[in-house]
Amino acid sequence: LNAFTKQPSGFFKESKLFVGAKKNAIRACILTDNSVNAWQINQFCNNDMVTIGIKNDNISITYILCSLYMPYEQRPPPGNLAVELERYCKTKGWKLLICSDANSHSCLWGSSDDNERGVELADWVLSSDLHICNKGNDPTFFNSIREEVIDVTLCSTNMVDYIENWHVSKDTTFSDHNRIEFGLIVNMNVNNLNQVYRNVRKTD
Repeated sequence: LNAFTKQPSGFFKESKLFVGAKKNAIRACILTDNSVNAWQINQFCNNDMVTIGIKNDNISITYILCSLYMPYEQRPPPGNLAVELERYCKTKGWKLLICSDANSHSCLWGSSDDNERGVELADWVLSSDLHICNKGNDPTFFNSIREEVIDVTLCSTNMVDYIENWHVSKDTTFSDHNRIEFGLIVNMNVNNLNQVYRNVRKTD
């Protein structure tokens, strides 16, 4: 973020930057290559959340991608707009992917413990059509005194088989958050794919 405008800056001209609001501090954005067929869905956007649709020109599948920041003072997470987005996508049958800075601890996504926010967020995930994509317990956040997993990647049931190789990058980011990387499969025969994922609904 630019220290003066509180807006994202410094990206390449070959990219498209999506933000949920044009004023005040922006805490969520999505950056795509210009070649990606993407558009912003304004009804599910604000300063802490931005949602876009992307479509593969060769396949008639629409993916909904959301970048979400969950303020620590907001209770309960994830906030009303994210709840509405999940319900809307489920009604439409759209594939939904949410990448979030959840500011929440839960062993379900690899945190070292559970806090009250984590319990509240986990309750919402388990009651929705979403699945946790996180694998392992490599910290997504760190500073001089602690490290923890507080960033959560979620996807709808019909999106689970499209996510591959989720991991926390070891590269330096010049941030107190580590970069999360994964692949999004856009060309495949889902009938022939058998991929392992964490289904928390079946946890004993």
